[in-house]
Amino acid sequence: MTLSALICEAIMRMDPWTILLAALVQQLFSMVWFGLIVKTVADYYLAADKGVRRVEHIVYRYSPVFCCITTFAAGAARAVAVHTIITVCNGKGLCDYQTAGVVVALLTCINQHQFFSCQRPLPLLLTECGYEFAAALLASVCCLGMQTFVL
Repeated sequence: MTLSALICEAIMRMDPWTILLAALVQQLFSMVWFGLIVKTVADYYLAADKGVRRVEHIVYRYSPVFCCITTFAAGAARAVAVHTIITVCNGKGLCDYQTAGVVVALLTCINQHQFFSCQRPLPLLLTECGYEFAAALLASVCCLGMQTFVL
């Protein structure tokens, strides 16, 4: 069987509840991450990046609802990627799921080199990469939990 056929079969056999739960957990984590854990650092450097004194003075182009929807969609895509890697590679345990999460995080952080060409502050890069790694690992743990305890 070809790799593309394996990937298509893995995606077709996916449980939608696992993907939705993993996306929801990542959505809640993003609220905690950006709202509490790195809020001060992210707000300070985001304001500096936008050329304003305080983050409250930034003119936002996208509504908060749109941002929440895209974050949820990205979480679902992360969960699909983790589940596909696990299915194609026949992963079974926590170590396999975490490895798949790290692979997904590395793949999602590929485009972060743009931070340097756009002259964006390094702390913003670190908060974004930290979030991507934590969210991908959360997706992998959610997928493992659903496979082990529910399905």
